[in-house]
Amino acid sequence: MGRSYVNGLKEEMARLMEAPLKLREKTFKALEERAEAIRADAASRAPVRTGALRRSVKKMVSEKTLTAKIFCDYPDTGGRNKRKTRKQTAGSRRYYAFAVEFGTKKAPAKPFLFPAARAGEAATNSALEAVLKEVAEGD
Repeated sequence: MGRSYVNGLKEEMARLMEAPLKLREKTFKALEERAEAIRADAASRAPVRTGALRRSVKKMVSEKTLTAKIFCDYPDTGGRNKRKTRKQTAGSRRYYAFAVEFGTKKAPAKPFLFPAARAGEAATNSALEAVLKEVAEGD
């Protein structure tokens, strides 16, 4: 019975062992870049009265779970609720991004988060595909 050898097996195995780490690092970097682009787009689409809503658009990217979130935080307007409402307690900061995005009984919806997310979806998918191809090809 003869023996067979594979030239470069150790190097190839080492490259394959490093692939998950490279993939996570590059995926996180791509997610970070795309989340910032979508956040900037959402902020530019937000209706402006005082600019507080635009400043409240934030991003959060998790390296652990490789997820990105674009959301509106409480705007820094200094406004507080004087009385308790069904959704917020008295003295809490005013949050109105949901009312702008989805509208109220009195005000029509002026969506800015969902259109920005939809507009950036294709570019995000292509960026992630490029990362996968790059890591699969071995740089």
